[in-house]
Amino acid sequence: MRIASIDIGTNSLILLVVQIMGDKITPIYEEVNEPRLGYGYGKTGEISDIRVQKAIEYINKYIRITQDYNVDSIKCCGTEIFRKAKNGKQISQTISRVCGLPVKIISAEEEARMTYMGAISDLADKNNPLVIDIGGGSTELIDKNGVYKSISFPIGAVNLTEEVSINLPLSLPMKRLLRKRILEAISEKKFERKRRKIIGVGGTITTIAAYLQDLDEYIPEKIHNFVIKSEDLGRVISQFEKNNLQQLKKKIVFAPNRADILPAGTYILLELLRLYNAHQITVSERGLRWGIIINEQK
Repeated sequence: MRIASIDIGTNSLILLVVQIMGDKITPIYEEVNEPRLGYGYGKTGEISDIRVQKAIEYINKYIRITQDYNVDSIKCCGTEIFRKAKNGKQISQTISRVCGLPVKIISAEEEARMTYMGAISDLADKNNPLVIDIGGGSTELIDKNGVYKSISFPIGAVNLTEEVSINLPLSLPMKRLLRKRILEAISEKKFERKRRKIIGVGGTITTIAAYLQDLDEYIPEKIHNFVIKSEDLGRVISQFEKNNLQQLKKKIVFAPNRADILPAGTYILLELLRLYNAHQITVSERGLRWGIIINEQK
């Protein structure tokens, strides 16, 4: 049996096609694009028509790909931006109608649960790790100790970039402003600060992992289970201080369109590691798109 999932986020739109045989799930094809549905949301409170059209183009492309792979079913989920935007429900209905594929707007609780399921799905030790998901419009901390619990912060790589008008190279005042805004958002809510494994998902974290390995292309097998140490982030941040946007794009040739939002996402990660007195985070190349499929098997 073959199943596909489509994860429509604030920044990214991700396709995963898998083969299922018994309890074994084998990835066949993955693709990520960035229509940035959340771009401009901070000013209007809505998803713009231009961004919707770009998302529709990608979804139609994904549908054709699933047809080529003889997929039996497709599950398509809309996340944070659809929940927040004034026209989120209307946009989901438009995409469903135009593409002929139902888009389910999942709740924050559903998103957290399925992201956690995906992130830890191939861990040998599933002893209650903490999962950090840095998205475009929000950041989630997800815990499971008998039941799933999540904390959501209203900052993500896209909306924080827009809010503080990040320009590269980063100046000292800009770095201070970034840190101030992040600390305001994360200071009041946190899980217990006990030592345990921390897993990270999302485009910011996977991009950092690829950069630290000097990859010229995005190779999932090299990203998955890569360990980012807290001191490694200094190497990444130094690039924001020395390079303008075009120069940074050349440093991350595997994801140049993410260059403008990478500083915000990186600083969010840095402050979360400090919050938990953590010295490292293990990267999971899996996340919501995997959780959507795993959830269907339960």
